[in-house]
Amino acid sequence: TRKQDMIHFQYYRCSGEIKNNHCGMPRLQADRIEGVVWEKVKELIRKPILIRKAVEKKAASLIMDKQTLDSKTEELNQELKNIDEQNARMFEAYRKGIIAVEQLDRELAKIKTDQEGLENSRQNLQKASETREKLLAAMDGLLERLKAIRLTGREEYLVQYRLLVGLFLRVF
Repeated sequence: TRKQDMIHFQYYRCSGEIKNNHCGMPRLQADRIEGVVWEKVKELIRKPILIRKAVEKKAASLIMDKQTLDSKTEELNQELKNIDEQNARMFEAYRKGIIAVEQLDRELAKIKTDQEGLENSRQNLQKASETREKLLAAMDGLLERLKAIRLTGREEYLVQYRLLVGLFLRVF
């Protein structure tokens, strides 16, 4: 905004900048880019195959991510099983008089810390898996909606635009 002329300009900026985290991206003057964006949105609505390809690409990456999630979950489950075995060995060593109670306490504390970290990691993987499933469901909904979108009058077009943007934000 220039105060002397009282001309107001609207800008798009990185949300990190709003939170005082400077990301280095420039501000973009709204009136200069909205036309370009609007034309791209109209193109996407006219050619939903472009959106479908982007969604299918994202879905393919999520499927590959499922394999990674499953593999990491299995690794964590094995490590947690090993933790249980470590606990049993420590108690057995104490029972046989190989280690003193102080050493048992120290070792059990280390094992407990490791176990808590592994359990937190497993919870994070579970959340990632749930998020993945929600994204896949949202993408399915987006593909279904794309089949129904047709260019019509400006008012309905704006409604469709808002719907499309909303769905994109949920998926990507």
